Amino acid sequence: MELPRTEIALKDINSKNPMARYAAAVSLAVSDDNFSSQSIEALFKASDDPFEEIRAQVVEGLAEWRLRNFELDSNKIAKLKSLLKDESPQVRSSVISNSALFFTDYHEFILNGVNDKEQGVRACAADQLSGFSDEKSLDALKNLLTDSDKEVSLRAAIAMGKDASADAIMILVNFISHPGSYYIYITDAVVTLALAKNDIAKDALYKKATGFFASSDVRAICCAALLRFENPLQLDPALKLLKSYSRKTRTSILQALFRLPHTSIGKNVAEIINNSNSDMEKSLGIEVLKAIKEIDCDKGMELLQTVKDGLEGDILLEWEAVYNEGVNAVNE
Repeated sequence: MELPRTEIALKDINSKNPMARYAAAVSLAVSDDNFSSQSIEALFKASDDPFEEIRAQVVEGLAEWRLRNFELDSNKIAKLKSLLKDESPQVRSSVISNSALFFTDYHEFILNGVNDKEQGVRACAADQLSGFSDEKSLDALKNLLTDSDKEVSLRAAIAMGKDASADAIMILVNFISHPGSYYIYITDAVVTLALAKNDIAKDALYKKATGFFASSDVRAICCAALLRFENPLQLDPALKLLKSYSRKTRTSILQALFRLPHTSIGKNVAEIINNSNSDMEKSLGIEVLKAIKEIDCDKGMELLQTVKDGLEGDILLEWEAVYNEGVNAVNE
């Protein structure tokens, strides 16, 4: 979709053509700061558009301006609150997804969303509760584990993270064994199992990590998850992928280790950086060591020192940025 210039978008937002209005709403969300007040005002006026796709885009557009630290006045906040009762599930989901940008009491609005009549909105609310460990949030997620919609219960289990209950663990274990049509959530499911570190999950993760029927990305994230369990043997699957002759496989495990870093495999990642002739692999390896530094600064810095020799150009600059960041953290 070709977006109109801001000057045109400010006119097209009132067009009789809904496609033109939608394109205008997208354009006004990313317009230059010089047009901030005009763009925000035009988006606000479009919040009553008869087309739900445009109303939802208006919400996303206002969220974009909030991300750029532009304030919304009380009238606009009140309007956004009213859209939580919009007839369109798409609009309600959009407001809930961005509620932290709009409302000081956003947690309450998210909690209200778990009772929405539409499964898509309930699933969205479950996603937004990820990271909350308070009793209200966990109770809400536990209730969603028995939701009539399987995707809602799955996303609620994922959102529980390290606080995943026994019921949530079983939902996730069964899911990674037979993901079916919800395959897009498998990585997030594995990450939750890794954070929860429940022994029930270990066998399922190992089976997936060493199986032949999963993609390299799925096997890689399962291998990374296994590192969280206190068993030296769980290191073997990840090491096997790191030593693979396939660059795609090595890339997959490095990306997985960035998401689920663990100090036990840092030395092996450093070897990849030192021995690889691929800048992409070196860059990914440095990102993994950076992630290790975040969980164990001394270990991360030690590993970073072992890979400096041989780096050049942009990769060396990347290394210097990561290393200096660690030096500054130590000196603070």
